[in-house]
Amino acid sequence: FPVTIKSTQLLNAFSNKHSNWNIKVVNSSGNGLVDALNIGANECDYQWIARFDVDDKYVDGRIEKQRIHLNENVAAVFCDYKLHFPNGGKAGFIPSPIDNLSILLSLPLSQQTPHPGVIINKEKFKKAGMYLKQDFPIEDIALWFRLAQFGQLISVPEILLDYRISNSGTIGSRRTLAKNKLETLTSNLAPKM
Repeated sequence: FPVTIKSTQLLNAFSNKHSNWNIKVVNSSGNGLVDALNIGANECDYQWIARFDVDDKYVDGRIEKQRIHLNENVAAVFCDYKLHFPNGGKAGFIPSPIDNLSILLSLPLSQQTPHPGVIINKEKFKKAGMYLKQDFPIEDIALWFRLAQFGQLISVPEILLDYRISNSGTIGSRRTLAKNKLETLTSNLAPKM
C-alpha cells in the first residue's frame, strides 16, 4: 500500500513505543515492490531475512519452526500455508514440497513456495542478484530459481502462514503478465533438444 504521511507517523510512533524491538522505519522513493524488497533486504543487519506481508497472518512460533532448518547449505526455507478469501472465507491450504529436489520440480507451478512465508539467506540472496525489476510480477519465483544455484530450498511441512487472496494484489491484478513471464522463465531453463 502507498505509504502516506499518516502511515509514516504511525510507523514511527509504533517504533518509538517499542524501541527495544529493534524496528527500523525506512522511507523510500516509492519505485515499486521490487525496489522496496531490495531496500528492506539491504537494511537488514542479520544473515537471514524473514519475509512478512501486512495483510497475512502467521502462527505463533513461525520463525522458530523455520530456524531449526537454517544452516550454511540452505538458501531458503518455505512453509505450508492456508488461503483465505478477502471476505474471510477459507479457500483451502497448499502443502509445500519438503526437500530441495521436490521444491525445484514444483517451481514452475508457482504456488508451493509462498513469498510471504520464506526465510532467505542474505548472502546467497545477494549472490543470486537479489530481486530483479525485469522479473516483476514473478520476482519471487525467478529469485527461487537463481537462489537454488547457491543453496538448498527446503520447507517446513507445517501450516505457518494464513495467506489472504486479493484481486488487487500484485499477482491478482497482473495474472496474465505473471503467467507469460513464468512460461518464458521455465522455457528458458528447459534443456534444449
